[in-house]
Amino acid sequence: MDEIFQIDKNATVSISKKYREISGNLLGYSSAAVLAALDKHIEKMNLTENDQVVLFFPDHGDRYIHKLYKDLVSIEEISEDYNASI
Repeated sequence: MDEIFQIDKNATVSISKKYREISGNLLGYSSAAVLAALDKHIEKMNLTENDQVVLFFPDHGDRYIHKLYKDLVSIEEISEDYNASI
């Protein structure tokens, strides 16, 4: 491990909603934090065009429908789209 990046809750929530809008997939808090860290700290990483970045998403957003995604669409619609139990 080269570095640990701290990400606040607002950045995590914001990127989870952007990711859903773009990809149609739900991220959990931990996965969204991984993506938010890349977004916030990419300049510090000094990546070149030959570098490859691998992100591990340790959780899925279906467990966080009531917390992360309640204001985007109806809970029932999300539940149907992602076969999630509510």
